[in-house]
Amino acid sequence: MRNRKGITLVALVITIIILLILAGITISITMGQRGILKRAEEAGKEYSEAQAREKLEHVLLELQADKIVDISYNEKEYVNKKIQENGMMVTGDNVTVEGWQFQIDRNLLEIVFLKEDIPNMDYNKSLIGKISTIQTSGYHEIKVTTNEGEEIVYTMDVINYNDNLVLDGEIQIPRGILDNKKYEFGNKETDVATQVEDAKNMVVLKVNGDFTIEEGVTLTACKSEEGYGGPKGMLIYCTGTITNKGTISMTARGARAEGENVYLWQNEDESFEYIPAIGSVGGSGVFNDWYNTNGNPGNDGIDRKTGGGGAGGARSAYSGAGGTGTSYSGGTGGGGGHGDQNANATAGSDVGGTGGNAGVGWKYPWSATGGAGNPGGQSDRWDGSQHIEADSGANGTGGLLIVFANDFNNQNKIEANGITNMIQDECGSGGASGGGSINIFYHHLISQGNIEANGGEAIGIEAFGGNGGAGSITVGSIETGSFVCEYKNY
Repeated sequence: MRNRKGITLVALVITIIILLILAGITISITMGQRGILKRAEEAGKEYSEAQAREKLEHVLLELQADKIVDISYNEKEYVNKKIQENGMMVTGDNVTVEGWQFQIDRNLLEIVFLKEDIPNMDYNKSLIGKISTIQTSGYHEIKVTTNEGEEIVYTMDVINYNDNLVLDGEIQIPRGILDNKKYEFGNKETDVATQVEDAKNMVVLKVNGDFTIEEGVTLTACKSEEGYGGPKGMLIYCTGTITNKGTISMTARGARAEGENVYLWQNEDESFEYIPAIGSVGGSGVFNDWYNTNGNPGNDGIDRKTGGGGAGGARSAYSGAGGTGTSYSGGTGGGGGHGDQNANATAGSDVGGTGGNAGVGWKYPWSATGGAGNPGGQSDRWDGSQHIEADSGANGTGGLLIVFANDFNNQNKIEANGITNMIQDECGSGGASGGGSINIFYHHLISQGNIEANGGEAIGIEAFGGNGGAGSITVGSIETGSFVCEYKNY
């Protein structure tokens, strides 16, 4: 009988078992708690920290020499300027170098100790990550590349403070216009929309230190004097502790502008926390052949979206639909309709623009109101013989607010509400505007406080408009490098 060569079933099984054992050992060596990859990661961190320490020590050595030879030397402004000129961030005695934070002794000009590793901040390919590297006031372009390779350019009006900042309602500060304990930041000549141009810039308030808003004080962004809305959002960035005892507001500060995805933060798995370009849908318009019908409310915002605008109310007419929100604005209100099917109202803008115009018939003395928007839509009144001028719908939509702080301590109120539309003494009032989008990031939470992004309320006697949809509120920690949601309102 011929010899049979080949592998037996038993030998095959034994071979597979041996290979699995070897594979397991390899995976353990590579991926385990003390595996090669883990050790490589730790070594990389140690190398990064050593590089950062060496850079800071070099600057401190230069300062030791300056202390001897430069008569203008002092331990505060001189030291701060030297550190900042070398691309580092200084807050009190804390110096941040490439994501590592050290405490220094200003007298001895030495590093006291390593405070902490700030997770991936300097290398984060997001809006917040890029802003962390900006050290000067002025207009900046920030480019964020998505995972799909799309490059989005955001234009920023940055207001930079290299010290602790306190808004007490009494002291004037650079770039903060104070009026009756309200500070408005940004430039209403360049950052907001005009009659012919959309809003261009986001306002960034960057505080390299602790930031306190005192009781009774309001912090907000600039807005158009003609009712064309606010900037493309406001971002507050604080390297220390934000303590809010007053009000931080983007109520009625929505921007008239095309929406775009706003990539706020990149997680460790390279996914992004972002605000969608298109917000929630507005309420649909209504019709009634003779009686009163209230306008439909706008849809509430979810997943960081703004709220939709409310539709107008109608009596014997068609009302206008509420506008869809954008990343920079809650939806606008639709116009109210009254008195004739051929006098139809119009819908609110879908890009945070004008509220819908009212529509009024001409058989009787009727009136109706325009929807809330940037600006509010035109109202209409018929006195029995002619159309006469009437007050327009309310100006304003909920805006975009982004907050980052190392320590977050909200003791009072943060808001980005839509606008309540005007009271109408007849039938057919316009819809209210939608709430904005509030996005809060921190390393450590002290107090969350009261946060709201309500839609506006439409008020009338009969056939009143729909309420604006609530905007979204998303609050969480990035202490680990990835966003961990700790509160949302949906």
